[in-house]
Amino acid sequence: FFYQYTPKGDRIPQKHHLGHFPEMKRDAARSLVEELKQAIKLGQDPKTVIAERRNAKKLFEVVELWTGTVLDKSARFKQSSIDNIKSRLKVWLRLEVVHPKTNRIILNNRSDLNIGNKKMVEITKDDLIAYHGAISKAGKYQANRVIEDLRIIFKWATGKYIKENVCVNVEKNHKTSGT
Repeated sequence: FFYQYTPKGDRIPQKHHLGHFPEMKRDAARSLVEELKQAIKLGQDPKTVIAERRNAKKLFEVVELWTGTVLDKSARFKQSSIDNIKSRLKVWLRLEVVHPKTNRIILNNRSDLNIGNKKMVEITKDDLIAYHGAISKAGKYQANRVIEDLRIIFKWATGKYIKENVCVNVEKNHKTSGT
């Protein structure tokens, strides 16, 4: 994917490489282009914005940071809650399972469930709705709990690793989307 624009007062357009398909999805490229347009309006260098996006942390990395700095050290969570959250993240984010039914669900829905390797800035609300829908095949309660875990992590990451928390009202959107 490329983004090309002509700076004011210049005749020669500047062309910036955004990323390669399929590593970068179309929605992520469009999101980056919108971010570049805003940055250019504010007088920022597009190369800096692109470099920041390339260096953005993946969901796995942010979850590890959150686990180490918040979950394991907070008095807010009981040990049973900590164990349950870690178990859900292990199964539905790391996709490490031993139960045959859950393994089947993961195999059949891997594209929707494999968001852990995505950069947090590239995860969209649609990704999370599809993720919720895939987990819902194991049970709505389980899917809602996993999304609630992610909502806490996304809230913690807002301002540090992401600008906007896209993990809000995901279950409600999933229920009203007719899926």
